[in-house]
Order: sequence, then C-alpha cells, then structure tokens
Amino acid sequence: MGVNVFYSMVKEYAEGLLKVSEDGVFAPDAKLSAILTSSHDIIAGVTGITIFNGAIDSIPSEYMAVAAMANSGQMKALQMLTLRLSDFSVSVPDESQLMLLIDAEANNSNCQIFVSPSESVPLSNLLSNVHSDTADYVPESEPIPAEEAVPEPEPIPAEETVPEPEPIPVATAVPE
Repeated sequence: MGVNVFYSMVKEYAEGLLKVSEDGVFAPDAKLSAILTSSHDIIAGVTGITIFNGAIDSIPSEYMAVAAMANSGQMKALQMLTLRLSDFSVSVPDESQLMLLIDAEANNSNCQIFVSPSESVPLSNLLSNVHSDTADYVPESEPIPAEEAVPEPEPIPAEETVPEPEPIPVATAVPE
C-alpha cells in the first residue's frame, strides 16, 4: 500500500477514535499504532492504561498493535505507522517496541516503519548495531542453542562400582 494512502487511512482511524471518545480517556501522550499485515488487513492498537496497586502506567500502542496482530493469527507486518493522538504527528517507535515485531516474526525486519507522513524505512535501519543483523536474531521465546556441547559424564572408576551380587544357591530336592 502506498505510503500516503496508508498514512491517510490511519489518520482517519485516529480522528474517528477521538470523535467516539469525546471524554479523551487516554493515557497522556496517547498514540495509535497501525500495522498493515501481509494479508492487507490493518490492525491497530491504542496506548493502554494499567493500574497496579494504585500505580498508573501506560502500555505502548505498538505493543497493543503487535498483540492484536498476533491475536488475529497474523505475524507478518508490511508497514507500521504510529501517530500521536494529540496532533496526528508521526512517532517513530523506540527500539524495544520495534523488537516486538521481530519477536513476532524474524522477517518483520523488512517491515516499513513510518518516520514522517510521507516516508518510511525498513525496521532493520532503525535498530542499533546490537540488533542490526536481524537474520541472526533469535526471539526470546525460542531457546538459544548452546555454544558448546555438554560434556559426557566421566565414567565411575572400577573400585567405586558396586560388586555383582553372589548367585543364590538353588535348592535341591526337598525331603518327603
């Protein structure tokens, strides 16, 4: 989908969301993140709010969008756009949010991430050098292979082995 078309559609979603929620019950600096999947579905998430023992915290919109994508059974993302609900400006996700897409599907490193209303770049271009080679990245949910084989246990020396039991004599004929 073209960059301008996707941006316009997501902006319409954000405007519609604000009209429906006239109260403005959103986290401070709330955002809407939309993902265009390989099935050409648009799946979005809005910044969420959690309360834990009275402490109020927010859940990033990118997390909500990736979770919604996974919940729909889709894992391949083609484009991702995050808009601030306050002014509809583009917000570039931070590295931890981008890694959520990689955790969902390693090939999402090619997902186009919007950096402005008219420009997007591959997700891999936004990662630091630590994760720049996403082909070798192993998501946290998969076990990391051991670098060295586990050594075989040492055999127990003969003097420490348990001796074979003596055979039990077989009774001969029983007297009548």
